[in-house]
Amino acid sequence: MKNPFGIKVRKCKKSEYQFIKSINEKTLFPYVKQYYPREMPAFKKRAKKRFEDDWPGIKILMKGKRRIGFYQVLDDPDVKGAIYLRRIFLSPTYHGKGIGRFLMESFEKPGYKMIWLQTWDNTPVVKFYKKLGYKIISKKNHKYTMQKLIQA
Repeated sequence: MKNPFGIKVRKCKKSEYQFIKSINEKTLFPYVKQYYPREMPAFKKRAKKRFEDDWPGIKILMKGKRRIGFYQVLDDPDVKGAIYLRRIFLSPTYHGKGIGRFLMESFEKPGYKMIWLQTWDNTPVVKFYKKLGYKIISKKNHKYTMQKLIQA
């Protein structure tokens, strides 16, 4: 796939927790806080623990020498040819520039039949995913599970 943005991907380093935390605080935490204002300290603690467990599988998005976001994709062990987009975050500076669309389309590789993800139901990203062809397949508490079937 052509890369008009010059985005490069590299492995995350364990020392990059503050970068991950910063983007989470700007993009995710305001929406979580709408539902769980008193539970935010515990939520932040769980986010740190998740980073400590998952950092080897996280990919850092680079534009030149600048880190602009991160993601994590996992093969779905229950569905052959399906991937789970566990997290994808861009720095707010890069929202609305087509980079998110480019990244999401880059996951649609031959051999994959379906991509699924979860997101909070109160975030603007729900509308973005719908524009890309993702459908809400379930809702639990305040989270949607969304999926897109990939054309062969």
